[in-house]
Amino acid sequence: MRAAIDQIAARIGTPADIEDPDGGHYSTSIHFGPVEYKALAIFADARARYAAETRYSGCVRPDHTTSERR
Repeated sequence: MRAAIDQIAARIGTPADIEDPDGGHYSTSIHFGPVEYKALAIFADARARYAAETRYSGCVRPDHTTSERR
């Protein structure tokens, strides 16, 4: 994935960098006025962490006490 981003960066003449060292994102981009072209690689370990963190999103609901129901 890094090789692909590095190749794109070389073609558009911009540096490639680690956008979020802890998050596992590697990217390059170029601006054309208000428009941005961006190539972004999200590494497998970052995708796995995100999937694990969000897997049960919306599935767990807190119990309500009697006083909260009134």
